[in-house]
Amino acid sequence: MKRTISVIICGLVVLSSLLFATGCGKNAYDIDLSKYVQFDGFSGTATLNSKADYQKCKDERDEIAEKRSDISDKSDSKYKEYSEKIAELTETKNALNNITFSLVKGNDGKIKNGDTITVKAKYDEDKLKNFGVNIKSDEFSFKVSGLEEKKIIDPFDKEHFELKVSGLDGDGRVENGKSNAKIYYLFNPSYNLKNGDKVTVEATMYDNDAVLKDSEDKDGTTAKKEITISGLGTVPKTLDGVDTSDIDEILFNKVKNDTDIEEGDTLKGYDLNISENDYMFAKLKVTKLGDYKKVNGIYGYKEYNGESDCRYGVVYSRQITAKVIDTGYSKKIKKGSTKTFTVYLGAYVSGGYLMVTDDNKLAKATSYSMYVSTTSGSTYKQVKKNMTYDSEYKYTEVK
Repeated sequence: MKRTISVIICGLVVLSSLLFATGCGKNAYDIDLSKYVQFDGFSGTATLNSKADYQKCKDERDEIAEKRSDISDKSDSKYKEYSEKIAELTETKNALNNITFSLVKGNDGKIKNGDTITVKAKYDEDKLKNFGVNIKSDEFSFKVSGLEEKKIIDPFDKEHFELKVSGLDGDGRVENGKSNAKIYYLFNPSYNLKNGDKVTVEATMYDNDAVLKDSEDKDGTTAKKEITISGLGTVPKTLDGVDTSDIDEILFNKVKNDTDIEEGDTLKGYDLNISENDYMFAKLKVTKLGDYKKVNGIYGYKEYNGESDCRYGVVYSRQITAKVIDTGYSKKIKKGSTKTFTVYLGAYVSGGYLMVTDDNKLAKATSYSMYVSTTSGSTYKQVKKNMTYDSEYKYTEVK
């Protein structure tokens, strides 16, 4: 009886030695780690995922197991071949759960198909030995392929983005001057801005067929950029040395549009902006029109509650020669007589719409439409009075 026990123990010792020598009875499998590197994102915006893609290994194992299930004879060579492969992939999957990757060479966040990158694997060597897995090198290079291709859009290029600031320094606003239905822009902060403020712009893509350049998320739908605010205007007390030409043009066009007459037109005197009593209701035929001439600009400035505001207008003069077709109510003028009149026309912008930019130009202080009013009279003094009715402003003339 003792002899039998001794033989069994001896046999166990020999068997244990054999198992230890072969990795507990397991074959050593070589792993091609490049097969199990996975990425987040799309070609051109992809980043390396630090975790090994063990799911890919599992799917491959399950596919082979399904093929093996179609073979009923377990002595079949194909059945044995599949069984060996399943065992290998099972151990590989278990090993992959204990492996992490880091990028050694490559442009993370911009990885694309065709790039050659270098990856380093980190793992516990003792754990991998238990799985009977052999890794020849923990650092390897390979060419990237298989990433989903999508159009890459730069949300901050000239086609999609135009920084538009408006308003006064300390009360400014910012927006995208381009209309784009597929990209939404969020500005933080977006109002009460002053020159020099830092604003974060976040672009969000609403197009499944494209991704944003330099996106910070794996889906490529958002991207951010920091901008510095500049160009917000001020309200000076006078316009000395300020270029008013851009606003002058707007006012001049308003005057022209509101006095759209041509030689040969027959109109009542008041329709020609003639305010002389004897001619206001007479029917006059225009025989000659003079050019518009700028007489003066008028600038109004005021302060209230620590804030400033301004208004601005321009007075023009024009000569109109007309023939009396019908005297109307007047008995002092003669039918058929001709007279040349000087009319004064003014256009002005009310408060809240104007500012002086950092390059010393009078400009719109808002991106919204600017309301322009017109007035007329037989003298410059009369038109000036019409334009300076708001006594809260201090007015100066601008040559």
